[in-house]
Amino acid sequence: MWLRDCLFTCWVACCPVLLHAQLPVVIRGSVRDSIGNPLAQATILLKDSTGLRMLAFAITRADGSFVLRQTLQSASVYRLEAVHLQYEVHSRRVFLSSVDSVYPGMDFLLRTRVKSMDEVVIR
Repeated sequence: MWLRDCLFTCWVACCPVLLHAQLPVVIRGSVRDSIGNPLAQATILLKDSTGLRMLAFAITRADGSFVLRQTLQSASVYRLEAVHLQYEVHSRRVFLSSVDSVYPGMDFLLRTRVKSMDEVVIR
């Protein structure tokens, strides 16, 4: 009886902590262009699985590397995007969990954004 009451008390005390557990993650990687040159000042966005809500961001250094640190509410699938003004957006889905808190090697290769004109009229 005493043991059961003690276990119940411990469960009640720990339940709010377990329900609101936070997940610290560190995502490391790099961004390069299509020929392998590092891209400085690219933006790395961590979004929810729908891609509608931004949770965190990082900016790449001169060598193209980035480190994104964020505390998440739960293990889930998230969207990681690399954005640069002159390049196409590259997006990938990643599963972030409590098993691994550091995610190295999240590298992106961005293709140059091609802009074309439909028609040019010279008068």
